[in-house]
Amino acid sequence: MVTGKDLEQYNLHWMPTLMSDTQMVLPTDTVMYQAQEVAAVIATDKYISRDGRDAVIVEYEPMTPVMDPFKSLDPNAPVLRPDKPGKTDTHIWHWEVGDKEKTDDVFSQADVVVKQQMHIPVSTWPPSKPVVA
Repeated sequence: MVTGKDLEQYNLHWMPTLMSDTQMVLPTDTVMYQAQEVAAVIATDKYISRDGRDAVIVEYEPMTPVMDPFKSLDPNAPVLRPDKPGKTDTHIWHWEVGDKEKTDDVFSQADVVVKQQMHIPVSTWPPSKPVVA
């Protein structure tokens, strides 16, 4: 069985992503979201893998959930990226492209402007379920 603490010894508990960021491989102290994997079992047959799965025992201390993604940006919301030194909020990245001044000018001259807050929900694939052959 491999845990986040095992990976941390080799500085493998956070790995690079395609967005020039890092992502937690397995948690070392705190599980950050529902269905987050907490251990990996490596085995040579299904019986050993089942024994390894059954050996995984996790004690959880419930955190206060933040159900509204926009409230997750509030100053009192839990910080989910402890790997970022000095991080005091959950805002991960901000992306802008184009000419802001020209864009603002077009919007200021528009007859109608529609604003909408959007978020991309957390998704995992494949779904996080123990797999035993």
